[in-house]
Amino acid sequence: MAKAEVQITFQNGIREGNVIRFRPGATVQGRVLITPHQNIACRHLYVCLKWYTHGIGMQLQSKIAEEDCFQGTLQKGVPFPLDFAFTLPLEPWSYKGKLLNVRWAVEVHVDVPRGRDIRAESLFILRPDGAVAPSLLEA
Repeated sequence: MAKAEVQITFQNGIREGNVIRFRPGATVQGRVLITPHQNIACRHLYVCLKWYTHGIGMQLQSKIAEEDCFQGTLQKGVPFPLDFAFTLPLEPWSYKGKLLNVRWAVEVHVDVPRGRDIRAESLFILRPDGAVAPSLLEA
């Protein structure tokens, strides 16, 4: 099974406690750093911007943008850096309720042939200034 350490960091945004917040319509910028534990054949390395619901009831999700960034072999122990930038839509805003949450994330997906794909995501908050408390990612 292919294994790698994946780090996703944001290079902009507004820090609120232990989370990053972005305003609707802003650009989310960051860097992905993948360090494989062994050589990994990679059909595709995708970085995408998405939102999804979490909680009771029907689960919804939407990929807002996706980039196919690399095809080839990720070398064992060699860090593979990749910068990303996505323009955020105006909605839906992040939300935490008793029955439903709306979460935003940047996701990395390494498509591995004949093996388990590698996936990682980093959550952030999408909301305008002063709209909701920053505890949105605690659920």
